Amino acid sequence: MTYAARSLITRGKSFDSEPRLWIQGQPFPNHVDRWVHSEAVAAEVAHIVDGFTHDNRADSVLGSYILDAYMGERPSWWPAGNEEWRRSPNNTMDTDFWASVCASICVQRHRQDAEIIQIDLLSRPAKCHCYAYTSPEGNDHNISHTSPSDTQLMRWLHGSTRLVTPANRTWLKTYAIHPKLGESRFVAGVLSTIFYAELLPSDYYLMDTNRVISYSSHAATLGDCIDEAAVQVGSGLQYVRYAPIAPGFAVAVCEAGTIDYTRSEAGLLWVPSDHVAGLQESTFYHVRYCANVRGGSERSLVWDKATDRFCNGDPV
Repeated sequence: MTYAARSLITRGKSFDSEPRLWIQGQPFPNHVDRWVHSEAVAAEVAHIVDGFTHDNRADSVLGSYILDAYMGERPSWWPAGNEEWRRSPNNTMDTDFWASVCASICVQRHRQDAEIIQIDLLSRPAKCHCYAYTSPEGNDHNISHTSPSDTQLMRWLHGSTRLVTPANRTWLKTYAIHPKLGESRFVAGVLSTIFYAELLPSDYYLMDTNRVISYSSHAATLGDCIDEAAVQVGSGLQYVRYAPIAPGFAVAVCEAGTIDYTRSEAGLLWVPSDHVAGLQESTFYHVRYCANVRGGSERSLVWDKATDRFCNGDPV
């Protein structure tokens, strides 16, 4: 079995994906229309296998999503005679690019549940499949929040079907992923840990006119802002905006709320910061509130019975 596996499994060492969110922006002149780096959806990625379908793992599927990959073909909705689509970033055939996009989608949609992804660049439209690791042994098909070992992944692949045509196999790739936790901060006032990561670089500003600000202050530091937001907003906390003191601005700005701005619809809400007159430079952070958990340990998990969620760390 080991020798057979060597001819099929081409497991590569892990690499940091290039975490991306597609940001459309607002109507001209505030359009963006590009992939923008986002630490909020970062993950480690390790290649497992090429050319296998996993129809037998329906119990593991978290979701399947369209990849807007042109693959050298003009999209049907693109105006005839206009060749600008050829210069679109979505026209790349780089599988590493699409693996990073798929990993970002799976982290954004499913967070720590996502353990395995597959990019299918053969189908039209192309697809990104997100899987949880579920044990194939016995009747235990519960999601595991512990990263599967190589042996466990081999068992998970048991029953997968290899494509007949060798030339097609390179366009159907399966990877293991490990969502990154981001920075962590233990807030003594609520005995909980806040994981946070930059949503977008400060070159972009969130122009959501319907944004409900649950808390605001002039906290002096980002750490103070997170502490105050955790106490005042509570477990529903999803984002923090922090703007430090800067020339022309006498006080810092701390803002917090309960909306997840990594979701795809939020891509319509961003504008280039230099298009906003008189704006104090600020950064938005995606936040994950882990109640009654200390630290960001990768070696232990805490289950919250009230929310049925897992968090990395130790119970308080």
